[in-house]
Amino acid sequence: MQDQEARRAAEQDQARLKREVARREEEESRRELQEAKHDVISKLASGDGDAIQIAREGHRTMLKKSRNRLDIERSQTPDSANGTTFTIRGLKKRERVEPEKPYDPFGGLSFESEYYKLQDEYDWDALKKAKTDTRYLAGGYDIHEFYARALCDAFSGLGVFVSDEMAEDKVAVESVVGTAIAVDVAVTGLKMDVDDPFG
Repeated sequence: MQDQEARRAAEQDQARLKREVARREEEESRRELQEAKHDVISKLASGDGDAIQIAREGHRTMLKKSRNRLDIERSQTPDSANGTTFTIRGLKKRERVEPEKPYDPFGGLSFESEYYKLQDEYDWDALKKAKTDTRYLAGGYDIHEFYARALCDAFSGLGVFVSDEMAEDKVAVESVVGTAIAVDVAVTGLKMDVDDPFG
């Protein structure tokens, strides 16, 4: 915390010094400009030489001084090449925005079966009439929906393991038996012998 305060105070002092130097340089450039104008006016007033030549020479002199001043300012400006850094405080770090993924209403859930693959056509004598009869087709009956439902019904038990189901039933039966014993004790008022864990 003290380091931050010291750094902040040093930055404020440095900023104040830079403002003073800039103010002095501006006053100096204004004074030089006034002197250059005064020299041109005094030369023109004395009548020494051509007036146009004197004005051009004065203009060139002012341009050279301003270029020299800009070169000096550029050489004194701190940058990363000179080993100093320019920092701006208070800016948020810019984060890269990830492109949006396409919307999935089912959250990645797949409706494809792992046990069978639905085909477009099945050779089944019982369904030949339903494929061509206009009474079925006019009502919006789609034979592909029947294929999907029939195959789902046929393969729906393949993911069920009876041994796992029986183990779950055994746990459920034991909890029901324990509950039934507790009900009998509550109704009949018989007391059970229970070891006292604190005794």
